[in-house]
Amino acid sequence: MTEQAAKNKVSMDLEVVAFYVGDMLCAMECNKIREILNVEQVTYVFHAPDYVKGVVNIRGQIVTIVDLKKILEIPESDEKRKPRIIVTQFRDESIGLEVDSVEDILISERATLSNPPSHLGDLKGAYIHKILKTEESLVAILDTEKILDTKTKDM
Repeated sequence: MTEQAAKNKVSMDLEVVAFYVGDMLCAMECNKIREILNVEQVTYVFHAPDYVKGVVNIRGQIVTIVDLKKILEIPESDEKRKPRIIVTQFRDESIGLEVDSVEDILISERATLSNPPSHLGDLKGAYIHKILKTEESLVAILDTEKILDTKTKDM
């Protein structure tokens, strides 16, 4: 494969991190993730919206932690998982998205992605950017920009 062909192939591929929010399998593009952390001691912030878990100090930087389950209105799962914080950059601020577990890195061709069903037109459905079909399941690729843009207006 020539170098140009390899570059074209990379641009056609989508690399995502798959994670659970409750029982919903979701994903986020790898290029939007700064790091993935174990859940640490989160400091509660008084009068913050209910989806804000609090803040943490990550190597001297204060990061706001938000609970994706509350934003997406997904109930708690009965399954015991290892919660993680996915740190992303939004505007000029680091935001941590608390998820129930990080599962895998998936690579797919962009052409194989589907649009979400039209009946998901409510606000929660609007947070789903694309649907990735794997051999075992469907993965909702979240539009984290839209999630954070909608919710940070309340913060």
